[in-house]
Amino acid sequence: MKTHVTPILILLLLVNVFAGCGGGGTQSTTTPAPAPAPAPAPAPAPDPVPATVEPIKIVLSIPLASSPYWTGVAYGVQKTVDEINAANPGAIDYKFFDPGNFELETQMKNIENALSMGIDGMVVAPVDANGTVPAIEMAYNEGMPIFTVDVSANTDVVLVGYCTFNYNAGVSNARKMAELIKEKNGDYEGLIAVNMGRANISSHIDRVAGFKDTMAADYPDIKIVFEQFIERNEDSLNVAENALAMHPKLDGYFCTGDTVANLTCQAIDQSNRFKPFGDPDHIVIVAFDGNAEGIENIRAGRQDATIAQNPIIMGNLTLTALYNYLKDGVLPETQDGNLIEVPHMPIDYKNIDDAATKPFLWSDEVQGASIRLS
Repeated sequence: MKTHVTPILILLLLVNVFAGCGGGGTQSTTTPAPAPAPAPAPAPAPDPVPATVEPIKIVLSIPLASSPYWTGVAYGVQKTVDEINAANPGAIDYKFFDPGNFELETQMKNIENALSMGIDGMVVAPVDANGTVPAIEMAYNEGMPIFTVDVSANTDVVLVGYCTFNYNAGVSNARKMAELIKEKNGDYEGLIAVNMGRANISSHIDRVAGFKDTMAADYPDIKIVFEQFIERNEDSLNVAENALAMHPKLDGYFCTGDTVANLTCQAIDQSNRFKPFGDPDHIVIVAFDGNAEGIENIRAGRQDATIAQNPIIMGNLTLTALYNYLKDGVLPETQDGNLIEVPHMPIDYKNIDDAATKPFLWSDEVQGASIRLS
């Protein structure tokens, strides 16, 4: 009998790992979080299976194919499928359903279509944590398991979900913001704005909750004076313009994603409010994801920090786990209900070129990648 290799050993390394940063100089009352662990290696391809076995049919559905971050997730899934099929020709029949631009109705149709096509299982990043639940539960009841990637769904029928623990990541965002505000102002005090992202995306909600809770508890003199949800990323330019107009002495701006942060940088430029770090009027911008825009803006001094995930690894782990489950009925050990944490790491001007940061510069690998649409 062949020994089956799963990603469980890798996943055990991820337990209780999250990155955090504290300020320098005078210490706050907050106990600094442990240094981030290195990004996990991709899961190894499972052992070969006989060529006579029928292919396992798997579909991927994510919120937005054109986004750099979601391209990274799709690339991680597709790359893993290709590796498994190289070792086991015809092991997986893979399709990628593009749901458009965060279109709930289209994603629900994706799931219905997968059922009608006799798909064995799906990797889904839910467009809406609540809105996708009826389709996910219908799929479960009809025998098609769904594993989630990056974004969770508010139902217990999802067997496994790989994701950043976004509340913890929001805590890391708050600590990094506080550290940089202290470098700017000499103390943990200032006025900041928050772009809260989309109100129907669980990852955005959790990041903002972790950020706000940490600010309120540990940095009470850093005041949030402006906060607003958006319906589309494109709205962020107007939101930032409004925040800047209302608060001429703004010290910092937190965004739930680097794409939103890039639009915030544009608003600062257009308002003639850009000042380099070290200037007393500099506006500290801290965001999330670690995509190419964010990394380039940090190198250019326009954005101060990002909390980087690794969507390639996330896609790899989710696809491998689903394949193992469909093939052998094996489920990985989860940590929080049905979830498994994938590490994140703060990146700023001080560590962007460190060796430990390199595994989180995932955008370098994704740039130029070709994603197959079905």
